[in-house]
Amino acid sequence: MNEIITRCPSCSLSFRAMPAHLQAANGLVRCGACLKVFDARENLVDAPQADMPAHIASSDQHNDLEQEQEQEQEQEQEQEQEQEQEQEQEQEQEQEQEQEQEQEQEQEQEQEQEQEQEQEQEQEQEQEQEQEQEQEQEQDEPETETVTGARHPEQIDIHWPDATTAESTQQSEDNSPTERAGKATENPPQDVVEDNPLHLQSDTTLFYPPARPRRKTWLWLTLSLLASALLAAQYLYFFADVIGEDPGNRQWIGRYCEVAGCELSPLQDLNKISSDQLMVYSHPDIPDALSVDAVLINEASFAQPFPSLVLRFENLQGEILAQRRFQPKEYLHGDLADMTMMPARQPVKLKLELIDPGQDAVSYLLFIPK
Repeated sequence: MNEIITRCPSCSLSFRAMPAHLQAANGLVRCGACLKVFDARENLVDAPQADMPAHIASSDQHNDLEQEQEQEQEQEQEQEQEQEQEQEQEQEQEQEQEQEQEQEQEQEQEQEQEQEQEQEQEQEQEQEQEQEQEQEQEQDEPETETVTGARHPEQIDIHWPDATTAESTQQSEDNSPTERAGKATENPPQDVVEDNPLHLQSDTTLFYPPARPRRKTWLWLTLSLLASALLAAQYLYFFADVIGEDPGNRQWIGRYCEVAGCELSPLQDLNKISSDQLMVYSHPDIPDALSVDAVLINEASFAQPFPSLVLRFENLQGEILAQRRFQPKEYLHGDLADMTMMPARQPVKLKLELIDPGQDAVSYLLFIPK
């Protein structure tokens, strides 16, 4: 198929183009020098292809290749700048989220402290009330003794001998006059008992009000401490992942989860993972296939899981022609097949294989999806 020669209306650079490519792109092409898009059919150069020397045609092809490479480099730089801007925006959003989480945690801690203070104040008030009640009881006791000392009739306990005691007493009186006289003195008759106030006072029983059982204040304190400890343990159990996102808290929260049974997700910061030395070439063994070599570097200070990768191919107009997502098990081979975590600050070489998207795919990009 014959080639045509067109000229850029902006920089007057001439280059060759295939009619099939022009037909597919509706005649639109992009200049490799000034990157201006124009209609090649309206800017044709009337110069027969046969009259051009061979070295000029080859030089034009070489210039076209250089221009395409420069264009690809510029596109890659623009994409890198866009990615950096997106990463900065994501970092700002993550910082805002972290600040919001810290504020929520501080508010929760303040609420817990306020609740603890209220509980302590209630306990102190209860203790003061108990002390006041005890003091009132102590003040009431002397008054009770004074009243009981007045020998109210309802508090007088008069002991009357039963039948058995009466018989034994009668027998002892009959047997011994001396004992009878002593018993008569010890057990006077009823009229003597009622008329003798000294006897009434000796047999008077004092009634005291029952002592109120004293509450054990230390029991309330112990229960309050146990409730606070249980609340703190529950908070750590349910928010272990949030607390563990900070590398400084990772060690002690990990030990706590070993005892409590909670699980910590591994630390992951995709912004700290970068790709380098990307190379795309034809597969040596499989026709119509491509091999991709790349190097992943974990720039974080901690190991993190291998991420998924996306390889994208585009044409001159920036349209996506092909795209594929690779999981770690698809690009880890050989000694790396059993690895799940990327070592910190160590390069990892990767090898990808995929179907060739065609000659229109002039640019490619390997990135980590967020």
